[in-house]
Amino acid sequence: MSGLSCAYHLQNAGVEPVVFEKSGRIGGRMSTRVTENGYAFDHGAQFFRAKGDDFAKFVDVLKTQDRAKVWMAEAKGEQIDPSNPMMVAKGAMNELLSDVSHEMNIRFRTHVETVTEVSSGVEIRFQKSDAVEVFDQVVSTIPVQQVRQLMQGQDGLLHQCREVSLLPCWAGLFGFAEKIEIGFDTWRHVNSDIGWIARNSSKPDRDHHHDAWVVHASPEWSLENLERDKEDVAQDMLDMFGSAMSVSLPAAEYVGAHRWRYAQTPNPLGKPFVTNEKGTLYVGGDWCLGARVEAAFDSGTAIANAILSRS
Repeated sequence: MSGLSCAYHLQNAGVEPVVFEKSGRIGGRMSTRVTENGYAFDHGAQFFRAKGDDFAKFVDVLKTQDRAKVWMAEAKGEQIDPSNPMMVAKGAMNELLSDVSHEMNIRFRTHVETVTEVSSGVEIRFQKSDAVEVFDQVVSTIPVQQVRQLMQGQDGLLHQCREVSLLPCWAGLFGFAEKIEIGFDTWRHVNSDIGWIARNSSKPDRDHHHDAWVVHASPEWSLENLERDKEDVAQDMLDMFGSAMSVSLPAAEYVGAHRWRYAQTPNPLGKPFVTNEKGTLYVGGDWCLGARVEAAFDSGTAIANAILSRS
């Protein structure tokens, strides 16, 4: 969301940005996993809310296009403000970005290895390639820990991010042929090894024939179990899921896990981005303002506006 919102605003202003994406599709932590047996899991960002004016206008356009909808989830132990409900993208969370990325120059499966200032601009080198490209300005919206590896030698820029820390999140993905009757769709807990439980199939425009659940472990549990095998983590989280709900779970048709190594932001930057003195390098992302979809959007938008103000 950060990178695409930046590129989207630049492109609308007549700039021709190039987006490098190391995976094979858009989404990042707004991705959706679809299994061979028909289950779908929004295993990163669960929903979004619009608090600021810029993101609210963006969401209003998506609602008008029928691309964003209210998730009327039955929440356990939590009051949901009806004036600012949970929103989800239609069909899958990464669909929120499909219109934004329309006709954009995105190079998938391209892993940037180094970003270096040179006399002619900013040089980019790539993994498993001898190619070198030079740009006027480069924007990085990857996690701050990875920025430190990418931009070695940029001490002044990186020093601005020195207080930022990120924590991981293990996501458990569980599919059941029969619906689990427990009286709620979402559950948030702050004093448990599990931090979040959600019936993904309760979201609008999803497959309601499969009972698909996403379980997020707490940052503490995720950190303690960070380097474990994902199959073992998935089984442990399935057991934790059943214990947390105090029910005997039916046999699961799908059991999986995904590790988000950089997910939560206990110490955000406190401003939307950082840049070097020349305005040739920009670093941003949701970690600047907090681990929310809107924070990612605001960071990318602010970077785009800063670049345009220099032109």
